[in-house]
Amino acid sequence: AAMFGCAAGVACILDAGYLWPMLQAQAQFPRHTEDAFSSALSLIWFALLPARGKVLPANGNGHELSVFIGPVIAYLMWTYRHWLGASLPRSLKVPLIVVCVVSIVLGMGSLKPLQVPTWLSPFDMLRPLPGFRSMGVTGRFWGFLALPLSLLGAAALWRFVSEYQDTNKLRVWLGVALTLQLGFQVET
Repeated sequence: AAMFGCAAGVACILDAGYLWPMLQAQAQFPRHTEDAFSSALSLIWFALLPARGKVLPANGNGHELSVFIGPVIAYLMWTYRHWLGASLPRSLKVPLIVVCVVSIVLGMGSLKPLQVPTWLSPFDMLRPLPGFRSMGVTGRFWGFLALPLSLLGAAALWRFVSEYQDTNKLRVWLGVALTLQLGFQVET
């Protein structure tokens, strides 16, 4: 705690030339954006399909909401979910679950459109803070899912490769996964 406090203090001193004027400007000219909600279904949609644009109701476009892993990696993660759960150490599992839950809930944004009271909506409770006050596309919080998804995806992919070494099934699945990943990156 002391080390974190010292690091935060040093960061505030180093950023004082930018941070304090920014906070003063936001106090004088607050930029309030409308309350926006993004469904968790949008998260699933943009994680599985290499799509852009608004297909499902969301407060952003596909490139802003995407934590694309593709259907192949998602299928492998689902197939090996019991193995992943059993093989992850508790010291890694708990932080990954916390990151996932917090980023999903904050990425959904304001729950006011669903008639949820402010005290039950984490994003709405944080709304008075400067960064949250002007947050337009709350789905950007889903970007923090990249770490847990990449770790679990890599583990599931390793397990799949170790089970199906030197088979046509391995070549086909890895070829499809690579094509989807590269296609999404090139299109973006």
